[in-house]
Amino acid sequence: MWPNRLIGDEQLPPDCEWKRRELKAWPSWLLEGKPSPTGRLTFTTWHHWTKDSSLLPSGLLGPVALRPAEVVMLGKAVPQGQ
Repeated sequence: MWPNRLIGDEQLPPDCEWKRRELKAWPSWLLEGKPSPTGRLTFTTWHHWTKDSSLLPSGLLGPVALRPAEVVMLGKAVPQGQ
């Protein structure tokens, strides 16, 4: 979930300046089209969560079954009318 990704990125050092909960200024790395220098994967203009925020429940529900499948190659397609 997006909030969980943001909370995860909060574990890394900051990559921009904040004025309380809002962005103080656009970071230069973003304006230059570069990735975050701290390795963060997300970027928002509002500071919604902290590194201590609880993660939201997410994931698969119920039992999961992995079933192998066999790939079968069929003959070459022939256009209709031929």
